[in-house]
Parts: sequence; C-alpha cells; structure tokens
Amino acid sequence: MQSSQRIQFRLFFMECCGHLLCWVNPRFPSYCPQCGKSVYPQCKGWVTDRDDNAVLKINWKLEDLNQ
Repeated sequence: MQSSQRIQFRLFFMECCGHLLCWVNPRFPSYCPQCGKSVYPQCKGWVTDRDDNAVLKINWKLEDLNQ
C-alpha cells in the first residue's frame, strides 16, 4: 500500500552551531537537536528554504506491520 500526506517542509540553518535541520513539523523547533541550545523564537528567521506543498509518500506492506 501507499500513503501520502502533504507536509510543511522547512530547511533551517541553525546559527547556534551551523547545523542544517530538515523540519517537517508545522511548529518551529524549541531546541537545536545538535547542540541542545534553546532557539525559539529566533529560529523563525533562520529558515533558508521552505515548501508548503511538499508531499511525503510512504510505501509499506501489510506483513511489515504485523512484525
């Protein structure tokens, strides 16, 4: 089976440590996953690329769910 869902994709350049963060959550990150520093709300200005119409496609088999 295949499932697809529209997502909000954002690419952040985390100014705190230089980490590139791919983000698909509609909420902004509170902490940097690389260095742990609190980054909200300054990370709102760190978005380097954005796609509000990105699609996440997942292919899976029913037997994979039963394991």
